[in-house]
Formats: sequence, C-alpha cells, structure tokens
Amino acid sequence: ALPISTLLKDANALQNATVSILTGTTTGGLSFDTSVSTYNVGLITGAGGLVVANTSNAAITLNVGGNNGSGTLSGGVSGLGTLVKVGTGLLTLSGVISSTGGISSTGGGTLLLTNTTTTQTYSGGLSANTGGTISLAAANSAGVAANSVSLDNGTLTTTGNFTLASTHGIFLGPAAGNGNGTLSSGAAKNFTIAGLIANNAGGPNDTLNIAGTGTVALTNTSNSFTGAVNIAAGATLNVAGTEGVLGNAANQLNVMGSLTGTITVSHSIVLGTSPLHSAGNFPDSLTLSGVISDHDSLSHNYLTTINGQKTLVISGTNNSYTGGTLIEQSAPVNGSMQLKISTDNASGNSTLGFVPTTPTADNVIIRGGAALVFTGTMTLNSNRGISLGFGTPAGVAGTPIPAYYGGSLYVLPNMIASYNGIIQDETSATNTSIGTTLAGFIGAQPARLQIGVGGTSFTGTMVLGGTSSTYSGGTLLTANNVLLLSASDGATTGPLGAVPATFVANNIQMDGTPVNGTSGTNLGVVA
Repeated sequence: ALPISTLLKDANALQNATVSILTGTTTGGLSFDTSVSTYNVGLITGAGGLVVANTSNAAITLNVGGNNGSGTLSGGVSGLGTLVKVGTGLLTLSGVISSTGGISSTGGGTLLLTNTTTTQTYSGGLSANTGGTISLAAANSAGVAANSVSLDNGTLTTTGNFTLASTHGIFLGPAAGNGNGTLSSGAAKNFTIAGLIANNAGGPNDTLNIAGTGTVALTNTSNSFTGAVNIAAGATLNVAGTEGVLGNAANQLNVMGSLTGTITVSHSIVLGTSPLHSAGNFPDSLTLSGVISDHDSLSHNYLTTINGQKTLVISGTNNSYTGGTLIEQSAPVNGSMQLKISTDNASGNSTLGFVPTTPTADNVIIRGGAALVFTGTMTLNSNRGISLGFGTPAGVAGTPIPAYYGGSLYVLPNMIASYNGIIQDETSATNTSIGTTLAGFIGAQPARLQIGVGGTSFTGTMVLGGTSSTYSGGTLLTANNVLLLSASDGATTGPLGAVPATFVANNIQMDGTPVNGTSGTNLGVVA
C-alpha cells in the first residue's frame, strides 16, 4: 500500500507486484521518474489517484496487469500518458478518468469502466487488441466525443443498455494487413453503435465479429468497412435503416446466431458452422434477397425463425442451404411469425434452399402456430416434407397448449398455392433430413394444420393433394380462406392427415368457408 508518493525509477521493479494506492494521496501514490518512458506494474488497486505521467509531467506508457491478477482502482486516473491493461485479469476503473493519452486493453484480459454518474473526460481514444477487451457501463464511459475505438483482434463490450454516440468511430483491424474486431453485448443487454465503422489503415478485408448473448445494433447507414460479418452462436445483430449498416455490399454475412431488423438484406448469407449441423436464425421482419448457403458441402445447415413473431420474407431463388427450414414463433397468437415465399423450383437451388431429390421428412418444420405464407401462385415441391410441431409461447415455457400444436399454410389474396407432399407430426427432436437435434423441440404431440391466419377479407386458395399425410391433430380452416382437396383419402392417410379409424368429432373445423373436394367418411364433424 502506498499512502504517499513513491517514485519508481526501474521500468520492471513492480512488474509482478500488486500496488494499492490509498485514499488521501494528492499527487498520486505512485510516481514515475523521467529516465524511463514505459513502466510495467503487476496490478494497481485502491482508492487513491493515479497520474499517468512522469515527474516532469511528460507522457509515459503504463502497462498494468502483467501478474494476471484482478482488482479495482476507484481513484481517479489523470495525466498525459497512456494506460494499457495487459495480462488476462480484470481491471476495474470506477473513478473519474481525465487522462489524455487514451486507454487500451491487450493480452486476453478486460478493462472495465463502471462509472455511470460522472462524465468521463479522458481523450486519446480507446483500443483493444491481441485478445484484449474494453467493457463500458454507460455511454459516458467512452470519454470525450472525439474518442475513436480501434479494434485489432480485440473486443468492445457493455454491461449496460445504451447507444454509443455517433461521434465515436470504430476502426477494424491492424495498421497493416487484414484483421478483425468484435462488438459484444452481455445477457439481456442492448448495445447500439451509432458511429461509423470503417477499416483501419490496413485492410482491405477486416472481419466484424458480433458476440455475447445480448443484442448489438448497428444504425449508421454509411458504414464503409470491407470484409465479412460473423454473428456468433447465441449473439444477436440488429440492423436498422438500410443495409448500409452492414458495410460494403460485397460483405458476406456468416450467421451462427440471430439477425434481426426490418430492412432488405441483399448480402450473401452463410448459415451456421462446419462441419456440424447448425442454424442461422432470422426471427424478425427482414427481407433476404441474397444467396443463402451452407458453410460448406459437409455442414448441411438450416434456417430458423426461433422466438420470432414478425414476418420474414425470402425472395432469393438461388439458395443452396441443405438442412431445411424451421419456422417457430414465441407470441401466443397463431400466425404471428410468418415466413413468406413466392416460388419454389422443381429441382436444384430454390427459395427454401436446395430441393431434395427424394421425399424428405422435416425439410420444412412449422411450430407453435407459425405460418408458411405463399405470396404468389406457386407449387411447393412435394419432396419438401412438412412437419408440424409444438411451440411454446413466451411466458409459458414447457406448458403444453393445444392451440399451438402445429402450424399454418396461408395463401395471399388472388393466389393459388399447391402442395402434394407429406404433412406429418414432428415426432422427434432429431431432424430426419440432416440427422441432428433441433433446438426448441418440446415433445411429440398430435399436430393440427391450420389453413390461413384468420381475418375479415377473402384470401387465396390452398390446394392439398398429397395422399400420404399423417398429421394427427385435425385441420382448422379459418374464416375467409379456401381449401381445395385435389386427391381423395386412402384407408389410413390422405390430404388432411391421418384418417381416423372411428368417428372423431371436430377432426375438421371450419369458420365460414366451404371445403371443396372429396374426403373420407370418418373425418369428423365440420363445425
């Protein structure tokens, strides 16, 4: 502990020591001789003030944290020099920072700035590199408006919910060559980046990584960086305004977590990781017009809308992902998560990914009352097996709610959509088409098929002609929707699922619209 000023003349004399500066020091419990420009101290803690300058008030570089320990310095930090957090530990600064040489974190540890009540006036910028992390508690933690943030294999993250002002530009990568930088947000936190994101002087391809378990939002539509955007598993990237927030139009999006927003994205999108089967999640009102593909030929990744309650439009027709599509909603309103498509091809790449060459179960999974919406007159390829599953509305996790077994097929007005494939209950968490476990599966239930999502205006016509469908929860035809059956029931299966062996009331439920076509004699009461 240093209650009075201690002059340090050797750069490494305290490189493994933990120094505690006590309250009451006025010029700094630790002072630095003019003979050395860079000093290394194992760790600095305490409530006293730290002056990052030598005894002639000239700038120095002060590396703190080399002993990999963790601690808190609650006193102020001042001076003309640069404070660098090194090592793998956590250094928390909770006092007022007014130094002018900038702050930095390197070497795998974290520099945490927690003062949320006092405007921080430090200048010189922020930099995180070589695995270092800077964590901000509030918008004022970033210092003066002119401070930029440099991320060269480093991370900027937050412990609070706030917007980092547009004056704080973010620069990715090293001064020479290609690199990366990471933006991260903690659990249930929202970290909005309003400033310009650009390549550092190196480039020209610097990757922007989105990490953490919260949400990072990009709002600057003039972002100019070139390189990929990687959204890690568990992380969410929200995009607002235009797709300019994603930087150069050629930037590829590698989606292992969730992409949300209300814009059109024409960037190419790669789902999941390799070689494991994994997903890219799009639970919001986006339009995806670029090519959506697997990570590589071995990954067989799938597209999901898990926890969604918006409308996702897929307009690209050359998508090649091979793991199938999962549409699942979180809101307790049937049809509140909709996936819209306007075409499907007879073979090869198509809107919902590569068309299976043979009938494939679980190619399209609809859970929790979500809807597959047909926006044009089209035929959904019969090799795309549809599975109807149980989804858990928000707030009632794990509680079976019969109204949310299954999903909807909905055709927009004046359109006709046809499907002659197999519709079945989702009976296992293991996706038949790719042989892997899908997140969110609650358990096998008799699944219901709903035609339409309700409403007061007439919609289009859904034509079902598959004779081998086995879904077992019945069929609901909502008001002002038209269902046409183009094939007859067999002994046990038909276009409306499993044919009951005995009379079953309400196997078909109607709400004001006739059923046209031929059906078996044991399908139940139309009510």
